[in-house]
Amino acid sequence: MKRRGAKHAQSSAEITSVEQKKRQRFKYPSLPSSETAFYFAVISCTIFYTWYKVFQLSNEPQVQNNTVAPLTKSHLWLIGDKLKDTNNYEWQHWIVWVREALPWYFLHSLLFNCTEKLLGTTLWKRFMIVYWIFASWYLFATHIVLTVFIAATVMYGAAYWLRSKLAVWTITLGILYVAVEGIVDFAADQDAFKSISFIGYKMLQCLSFCLDLIDNQSVCEHFFDGFFKLAWYILYLPYQLSLIVIYKRFQPDMERRNSREMNLSRTLLFGIRILFWYCFTELLLHHLYFEAISMNVELLTSMPLDTLCCIGALIGQFFHLKYVVIFGFPAFFAKLDKMTPPSGPICISRVTLYSNIWRHFDRGLYEFFKEYIFLPIARPSFRIERKLAGLLLSFSFVLVWHGFRHSCMVWVGLNVVEILIENIGKVIYSFQSVQKLREKLISDQCFRRILALLQVLPLSFGLYSNYYFLGGSKVGKVFVDRIFWGETYPKFKLPAVILVTLGYCFNHLAMEITSRVD
Repeated sequence: MKRRGAKHAQSSAEITSVEQKKRQRFKYPSLPSSETAFYFAVISCTIFYTWYKVFQLSNEPQVQNNTVAPLTKSHLWLIGDKLKDTNNYEWQHWIVWVREALPWYFLHSLLFNCTEKLLGTTLWKRFMIVYWIFASWYLFATHIVLTVFIAATVMYGAAYWLRSKLAVWTITLGILYVAVEGIVDFAADQDAFKSISFIGYKMLQCLSFCLDLIDNQSVCEHFFDGFFKLAWYILYLPYQLSLIVIYKRFQPDMERRNSREMNLSRTLLFGIRILFWYCFTELLLHHLYFEAISMNVELLTSMPLDTLCCIGALIGQFFHLKYVVIFGFPAFFAKLDKMTPPSGPICISRVTLYSNIWRHFDRGLYEFFKEYIFLPIARPSFRIERKLAGLLLSFSFVLVWHGFRHSCMVWVGLNVVEILIENIGKVIYSFQSVQKLREKLISDQCFRRILALLQVLPLSFGLYSNYYFLGGSKVGKVFVDRIFWGETYPKFKLPAVILVTLGYCFNHLAMEITSRVD
């Protein structure tokens, strides 16, 4: 088995090396400092204008009087009572859950880090599993935890005795579909968010463990040893929600934690940063009511086009801020345990190619897709048809994960088109003849300017897809009707020229950041 694993690792490394040689990507050259400063100034002014316009609209009487969408009176520390935009379903339910979970997480950190030497490793692990079960029962309800354990037991049995990937995939997809589509009412409306989320994340963890077990029998010595390892994996409290860490990353990370020196000051600084962004996000929702405004389709249809674009931009920025906090909360407690959780989401305000959003936003989910869907299909040849099949099946799983709603299907469809456009461009440039012709006719700086203009096309697909995903089908349709059909096609009007120009400047700024980070 070890030899097989070594050969597999070697072949994977060889494939990766071949792929890297094939993909000789263009490295963005530096532009004159004055030109870069101009792009920076344009985008900075655009961001300032965006926030100003949304703030201005948020203080209009029609918004303040709750005639657009309901706002909630909330007490803000040092400021007093103020209206708050509570229309983001995920954020509002998450902050309620996290206030319930916070004491359990702090107690977890204390017990996890202080009782191992006192109890001994074996007893300590059993003690922590009991604690995590009680915490799960309190935070997610008994019947939800039992549902997960029954499903996990069945999946583990199918993996251990049948060695059937088809069986564990079928169970996972079936449970996810039933939960996400609401075929079975797992919880009351106020508990639906945390219940469905808990089931979803646990099914991914069970699937990861079972697939690794099928591929590598040395994962466990006997049935109960494997079941104990599965329970330890899916119950570990910091990875209960939000963060996805596949088993082949979790297990060695857990084994190496005692050999690491924890940088407490850096970990605490990370926690302070997450707390700051939580406070900033709450402050933002007390002054800018973009979520409430976006719920009123009539207002979106009638407002000036520049204000509509500002609303769309701020919805995207809030989405990033929200997940900095949602991913950062469990990551902080994992760091206290000397674990290495996935890095936080990349700032979407510096990404032009949306394949990078998929790679670097929810990094754990991307790694799950890559390890268990894309690579098993694309290997060993990595031919175009195999890679395309892996891409389509990965996005099909995204639909199961998020639900087969019209808005999600449009979002996934546009993302597939965007990624195909990206890859077609990369394939064309991978030919040596194309690279030599480009180097002969076009300088590096001029080619970067051409790329900045060309990348406006995939950027627009990504933006339109986000309007559907974050706002829903009706909101997405308003953006497409007013910006694309109204201003871009069939007549390319002045607003479209302005937006393309801003996209061009934005792409240059993103390229500059990418080149410096890399």
